[in-house]
Amino acid sequence: MKDASFIHKNQSLLCRLRPIIGHVPKAGEGVHRWLYISALKLRGQFRPEKIVEILRSAAAPCGRRVPDSEIQTAVKNSAQGAAGSKLSVQRAGGRKAWPDVDHAAVRRVVSSVENPLERLASATSWIGLPHSQTDFASAITGLLFPGNPLICAGETVRAMRCKSLSEWGSELSATQLIVPSPMTARTGVNKEGRDSNRCLANTGARRFLVVEFDSLSMEEQAAVHIHLAARYPLAVVVHSGGKSLHGWFFVAGRAEDELRGFMDCAVTLGADPHTWTRCQAVRTPGGLRRDGGPVRVQQVFFFNPNFGV
Repeated sequence: MKDASFIHKNQSLLCRLRPIIGHVPKAGEGVHRWLYISALKLRGQFRPEKIVEILRSAAAPCGRRVPDSEIQTAVKNSAQGAAGSKLSVQRAGGRKAWPDVDHAAVRRVVSSVENPLERLASATSWIGLPHSQTDFASAITGLLFPGNPLICAGETVRAMRCKSLSEWGSELSATQLIVPSPMTARTGVNKEGRDSNRCLANTGARRFLVVEFDSLSMEEQAAVHIHLAARYPLAVVVHSGGKSLHGWFFVAGRAEDELRGFMDCAVTLGADPHTWTRCQAVRTPGGLRRDGGPVRVQQVFFFNPNFGV
């Protein structure tokens, strides 16, 4: 066991994580279960070894000795499975984290929607949006995120930074990537235990859940987005500048279990599950794609200004 100096060194980190893991119960009131639940909440934000350190310090005031073996077991049991294919990651209990693609379901959905790209274009409203690319990105982002919240965006994934929408101004048009939910702070503690401009700890509640595809054609992707829009409002569809259409679904205030079911459905229809991660960066609407080739505008194919009504 680590001594008091170790615990003291971790107090600052623990204070920042308190809203996530809460306070350890008193001995006899569920310390073992608290360890497991806390490990689940911290998973994905920190390495397993760091989670053990955090829980070791956090559990110290419980009133009994909490051996490392108990903490390590809680962290191990919270694991979602070994790293690997995005569709083979395992949940606790051995089930796949994400379902396999149901190709028959994809064909049914695609065949049920006629002229999907044309439908998106005809349903789009450009009222109030500027024609200039320099001004377009900040204008549409302001409609997606009213109230001047903190927005995390950047030219590359390594250059993400958090600023208020008014601070971004027209500079947002030069970014490639954006987090589709407002941020709660300019930095947070990442999985390495260091301050980061983009991590789960400083990402706010979900506002949009973004769905994108790797292998479907543009027409097929548009059809699936229209199909999914029967569940939640489709606010915007952004062309990646490559081969994908990113659909932004308005989900503010929805329960995570409910949204997980929606994402399962999207993955079944061919969506990439990586955008489920709340702090995952996606393509900035109207921004610029920078991937070593020619710089391209990430065009908005569809916009519904009444998505929140």
